[in-house]
Amino acid sequence: MLDFNYFIGVDTVARPDYDQYVSAPEAPANYKSFEAIRDYKARKLAEIRQQAGNRPVTGSLREVVLRDSQGRIVFRYAGQAPGEASAALFRFMTDTGFDSWPDRVGATFTPARTVWGDDPEVIFRIAGLDLIRAGHRVPCRFWYHNSALRDPLSILLGACNRELTFVGLIKFLQVQEVPTDWPKADRDSELVRRICVAAQLV
Repeated sequence: MLDFNYFIGVDTVARPDYDQYVSAPEAPANYKSFEAIRDYKARKLAEIRQQAGNRPVTGSLREVVLRDSQGRIVFRYAGQAPGEASAALFRFMTDTGFDSWPDRVGATFTPARTVWGDDPEVIFRIAGLDLIRAGHRVPCRFWYHNSALRDPLSILLGACNRELTFVGLIKFLQVQEVPTDWPKADRDSELVRRICVAAQLV
C-alpha cells in the first residue's frame, strides 16, 4: 500500500571547508582591550563552528533516515564525504517516483507525498546545495519552497513557544519517548512520526 506520509531525520556535519564561506567575526566598537577582542572573536568562531553543520552552504547531510507511517525505515544512508547522503536521498526519492519537482522557482506543483521533519525546509536546502556543489542537476523546487515539506512544531505552535523542542512536545502529548541511545537521524525521524500521529496530523 502506498504511504503518503514520510518522516525524516538527519544528522549533519560542517563541511570541511565551511570557514571559507563565513565572514570573520568583528568585535563591537566598545571592545577596547586586546584580550576582550580576542576572547569575543574566539567565542563567536566557536559558535559558528558549532552551528555550521545545521546551515545551508556550511553544512552537509551525514546521515538520512526516512520512515513510513508505521514507523518502518524505508530509506537510510550514511555518507562519508560531503554530498553523498544528499545524493542518495535525491536518488531514492526520484527512483521511487516520490514527486516530480519543477525546474522553475515560480512553478507550482501538487506533491504526491508529504515529508514531515524538524525544520525540513532547512534539511532540503542543505541537501539541494550539497547536490549543486557536487555538480548534480537538481530541480530547484526539490530544495526551495518544496510544498511537500511540513514541520509539526510550526503547525502546532505557530510563531510562539519556539523554545519548545520535539522532546518537550512528546512529553506534552504523553507519547512514549524514543530511546536516547538511538542515532540522531533514527531518533529524530521517529520523534517526528510519533508527534504527528499523537497530534492527529496524519
